[in-house]
Amino acid sequence: SLNLKRLDCRFRLRSLCHPIIHLIVTDVEARSLAQSNLLAGRGVVTALNMTLEQAIENLNILLVDDESFVRKLNAHVLSGLTQQNVFESDSARNAITILNKQPINLLITDIQMPEMNGLELMKEIRCGRTSAPTALPILVITSYSNTEVLGSSMGLDVNGFLVKPISPKNALEKINIAIHERIAPRSIMTYERVMTDLSSLSGGASQVKTTEYPGSISIPNSPTGIESEAKVKIIKVSLAELKPGMKLVSELHSRDGVTLLASGQLLTEQMVNRIIELESLIGEKEVLVEL
Repeated sequence: SLNLKRLDCRFRLRSLCHPIIHLIVTDVEARSLAQSNLLAGRGVVTALNMTLEQAIENLNILLVDDESFVRKLNAHVLSGLTQQNVFESDSARNAITILNKQPINLLITDIQMPEMNGLELMKEIRCGRTSAPTALPILVITSYSNTEVLGSSMGLDVNGFLVKPISPKNALEKINIAIHERIAPRSIMTYERVMTDLSSLSGGASQVKTTEYPGSISIPNSPTGIESEAKVKIIKVSLAELKPGMKLVSELHSRDGVTLLASGQLLTEQMVNRIIELESLIGEKEVLVEL
């Protein structure tokens, strides 16, 4: 051990005159630290999980699902994450009753339910027709296969998607993101325009509608960026380069052609997060945006 220390000292002294040797020593030290972390791998993972769990402690979570068995199973998963208070509802209408009586920090809802579906429940909240904050964090339980639901959910500023069956690890990560997102509610009129009575939820065939949005413009592709007559800079960016505050010039579609975000949409933080979350399902790899 003493010889190793002397050798290390000699290397450090020589590094003053030889930068290359200094880099070698630094690299050895870095690899040694990495090996130490690998040896304590279980402890590192545990510490990380504890940090996430502590970040979402003592939340009042409202879980909405009309299927009793699935709801009970998911409630068990959620309550086991940390010290969570999980309230259950078997319908969207009953959920509104709970929201009007009980402070809720996070809503987790299924979509396909009788009488009032999960999208309609989200619209009620975002439009201020419940006692819950209009910016209440909301996670949707759904399948990525129904892209109509994904598009309408994004229009209602959903804070994330949970895929069935819910796993503890995935739920922990999605809840942590949802409750820490900055939410800037939009106008009631904006939310009212979002389609919630979807044919794909009533058992009919999904009907993809192409809508011509007011003010949409056709702009030629340009890798370096162009400027309109009004001197507005428009550039093409990858999905990973999208940032809050950018305005979409071209529409964003799912691979099966459903419009997820319309042209003219000003991107918010949660929209950018959802685009990243759904990147593998989005047809475009690059979009035109206005800076």
